[in-house]
Amino acid sequence: STQSTWATVIANEIELKINPAHLKYEEGSTEIKYEPDRRVKRAHYDTYIFNYDQYLEVVGEEALDRQHKIKVKVVSSGDENAEEDPNPYAQKPVGGFTYNIKRCEVLELLE
Repeated sequence: STQSTWATVIANEIELKINPAHLKYEEGSTEIKYEPDRRVKRAHYDTYIFNYDQYLEVVGEEALDRQHKIKVKVVSSGDENAEEDPNPYAQKPVGGFTYNIKRCEVLELLE
C-alpha cells in the first residue's frame, strides 16, 4: 500500500481525504473532479474523476462544503502529458507535466 497525505491505495480501492477547495464541478457537467495539490509546484499531478450524480448519492450535497473522507474504486487510470502549464508565468519542468487521470466510483463516505 502507498501512503500520501491525501490518499491511501489498497489494490484498486483508494481512501481519499477530500478538501472541498480542490473539487471542481462545471454547471451542467456529468463529472466532478478532485485535483489535489494543484498549488504545489511539481511535474506530476493526480486527477480523480467521478460521476457527479453517483458522488452526490453516496456522499451527500452537504459534504461538498466540508472536508470528508471517501473510499473509491479506480475503474480506469492513465497518464496525459502537457508541455505547458495553464499559468503562463509558471516554471516548466524538463519533459513537461504529467497528469495521472483516474476514473473512480465512490463506494462509501467514511467520515
